[in-house]
Formats: sequence, structure tokens, C-alpha cells
Amino acid sequence: MDFVVIAGDVFDSNAPPPAEIREAAALLEAFPAPVYLIPGNHDPDVPGGPWEHPSWSESPNVTLLLRTEAIPVNGCTLYPCPLRSRWQGHQPLDWIPPRRPEDGIRLGLAHGGLATSGGSIPVDAALRYDLDYLALGDWHSSSPDLQPGVRQAYSGTPETDAFGQRESGLVLVVEIEGPLDRPRISRHRSGRLEWRQRTVRFVHEGDATRLREELEADASPDVLLHLEVSGSLFPGDERELAAIATLLQHGYFHGRLTRGPFWPAGQVAAIPAGFPALAAERLRTRAEAGDESAARALLLLQRLAGEAVT
Repeated sequence: MDFVVIAGDVFDSNAPPPAEIREAAALLEAFPAPVYLIPGNHDPDVPGGPWEHPSWSESPNVTLLLRTEAIPVNGCTLYPCPLRSRWQGHQPLDWIPPRRPEDGIRLGLAHGGLATSGGSIPVDAALRYDLDYLALGDWHSSSPDLQPGVRQAYSGTPETDAFGQRESGLVLVVEIEGPLDRPRISRHRSGRLEWRQRTVRFVHEGDATRLREELEADASPDVLLHLEVSGSLFPGDERELAAIATLLQHGYFHGRLTRGPFWPAGQVAAIPAGFPALAAERLRTRAEAGDESAARALLLLQRLAGEAVT
């Protein structure tokens, strides 16, 4: 590996805590290849921003590209397009000069969305500015099309940072033999955290217990889990749901429990005849059709009936 480029958004804001800046600089300094990076729209180069922190001057392995100037690197020329504000008001690549014989492999480094999605980066930017490859930052998922001949791509975030994200937690390895040669681009997993979403509907008695046992077996500090549960609530299931909530809090990197519509099932206290029984029947019908308010009301009515019996 000759060198690494980071196309912006090392930080989520332009005012991260100093300890976070020091940690990021130390991690990049320890990388076994030179690192070149530009500010993005979340961490633009502004007065008092993270790029003025002294940690960077103590990290010779890391080069901050804060100006629009050509940088020769290992037979290549880097053309960085750093951002100096959160909102891009102009075409950031317009400064790139025409190709010269001494350029070697021409590599652009820019941050922003594609013009077809309301951003500032032309879909043909690499061709338009005669770049052998354009490394792009901003999108959290990598570019879907990495076929031979593609000369510009988003790598996505090196660590997934939201539920439902696709093609993230990756880095791109780009190999180019020489000027005007086709890049060879491959994805490689870099993320450690696994984001899972799961929906469970309780139907039979013991489903809640079985779910709790499965979650205990799968618990991991590298997993974030969003769990949605709904369905028939049998006696004892509330205790299991409480145990599941505790497990998500302590057995996983992060856990979120969302309760959908529930209705009583199994051996439950009898609802008194008359208007209470009629109300319970109507609430059950609406709850089974997906009305969450009716399901909550039915559970409350059942609980009150049980307390009246005892």
C-alpha cells in the first residue's frame, strides 16, 4: 500500500473535544502508510476548528491538505479540494489544472454529493477534470458500481453509523498501474460493529422466553440491536420483556427495544360480564388488527380485572 487518502469528515463536527482530536491523530499516525486527508462538510477548515490542534504537527505520518494545490506523492499528483464551510457554494474541483506529463497518476480528493442528488460533484467529474481517479467523501455507503473503468467512487464510512445502512463499514483499495490506466477498485471490510434489526411477533406461550435465551446466546459488545416485539402476551411475558430490556442495555454495544401492539393471551383473569366484557372484545378485535392504542387499553383492562380478583 503506497498511501491512504481520507475524503473528509474525520470528525462529525468542527468542534470535537480535544481528547477526540488527539486520539484521531494518534490512530492515523500509527497507520503503516502515509495518510493524506481533507476537511469535509462536517469538519470544515474554519478558524478554531480541529485542524489547528497541535496534535497534527506531532503526527508526521499525517498530511493535512488544507489548500487547493497540487501535491506530488509517489509518482502521483494529488489534487485536494478541502472544504472551508459546511455548505459548498461553488464547484470545488474547478481549480484543477489540465494534465501535464510530469503529473504521473492524477488523483482528485473531494467531498460532497453528486449533482444528480443535489450536490456539487458532477457525475463525470473524473473525466471532466482528466483525473485517473477521484476519491469522494460525504455518502455513508460506498458507490454501488465499482466495475472496471469507473474512475470515481465513494468509499462510505469505515464504520457503519446507523441502522439500515448498506455497503458501509468498508474501505476501498484502488490500484492504478500508470497514467490513463483503468483503476482496479475493491471493497474491504473495516468496520467492527454490526448493526442488526429484528422484528419478532409472539404467537405461542414461551416465545418471549425463547427470544430472551436466543439474545443471551448472541450477546456481543460488537453488536447494536434494534428489536421490535408485538403479538400475544402470555402470563410471565412482561417479566421476560423486562429481562430482555436489561440484556439489551448490558449485553450489547447498544440495544433498543420497541414494543408494538400486544394483547393478553393464555390463562388470564376473566373480564366481568356486561359492558367490561363487550369493551374487551371490541378492544381485542382492534388490537389484533394493529391498533396499538387498543392493545394498550386491553392490557390495562386485563390488569385491572386481575387486581380486582385478587
